[in-house]
Amino acid sequence: FGYMSYQFRKMAANKSSTNSEQQNIPIRCKEIHRFTMVISICMFFIPIAFVLTVIFEFFRGTIGLYLLWASHVTFSIMIYTIIRDLSLLTIRKDDNFRCEVTQVASLLKPTESPQPTTVPGIAITNKYQHSIGMAPHAPRPAWLSTNGTGQANVESNCWSISLENWVRFVDACIATATWSILCETKGEGNVNMYDINLHFIKPWTNGTGCSIACLMDNNQGP
Repeated sequence: FGYMSYQFRKMAANKSSTNSEQQNIPIRCKEIHRFTMVISICMFFIPIAFVLTVIFEFFRGTIGLYLLWASHVTFSIMIYTIIRDLSLLTIRKDDNFRCEVTQVASLLKPTESPQPTTVPGIAITNKYQHSIGMAPHAPRPAWLSTNGTGQANVESNCWSISLENWVRFVDACIATATWSILCETKGEGNVNMYDINLHFIKPWTNGTGCSIACLMDNNQGP
């Protein structure tokens, strides 16, 4: 026990590890060093006290009783040391268990699903179809009808739009904040028919079954 105590004392002096779990090893080594030291001292004195008790009890009974009492106290100290060491292990194990339960509970705790974000407008794309910004939804002109003959009911050679209606439609597009942001983002000379179709024609004709020309003029010409 004395040799074990010395070895654990040497191990307890090594605190070079940075790992949180390995740092507990020197602490445990100190506890074992203290435990083995107390046990070895008690086991050294108990036999001596027992022998002296027998000797003095043979000659003088009173001194023998005192020595017997001292051996009992020493034995009690040894038992207390054992119980204390076991309690330290139990407490540490319980703390580790509580920590593990807390970590597992935090992992199992349901997390709130992220709320879908509302798109504030329509993406502005460059010639490579890469998003370079966002444009707000263009407000639909009040004068633009919401119903018409229907594109399926118009001959394909009559799908054209008059120059007057085309100018009116383009003026309505230019008057919106959507157009201003398109020009600011892409440059006024780079706004093309793909942008007009995406930001104006599709939103304004959605659900009508008609083209812009059909909504503006039921009597489309060839």
